[in-house]
Amino acid sequence: MNASSTYGGSATGSTNRKPGEEPAGFIGPKHGRVMVYRDDGIPQPLKTGDPVYVGDVLESETSGTVDVTFTGMTTLSVDGNGRLVVTRTRKADPEHPAPPHATGIDITG
Repeated sequence: MNASSTYGGSATGSTNRKPGEEPAGFIGPKHGRVMVYRDDGIPQPLKTGDPVYVGDVLESETSGTVDVTFTGMTTLSVDGNGRLVVTRTRKADPEHPAPPHATGIDITG
């Protein structure tokens, strides 16, 4: 996908998201500069409350830190020079519940 195929927007601008796509989580408290790279590859600064989607790559600068709260209330912290790639989320399945310690997300970084 390229920047001209944007489906929607957010407080941070282009998201290249499909209509109705649910966020995987939201940006919590942060300090310093934290950027998100989405499908168009253009870095966008993040603010507290901005949505985070599957496929997003978050990067913090040297002095930056950010908390990301994912669906299911799992919170991850990204410290200075940190990188977080959200690769997928897990939907709740009443027939196969996740163990109590499961995060509900897969990340790399």
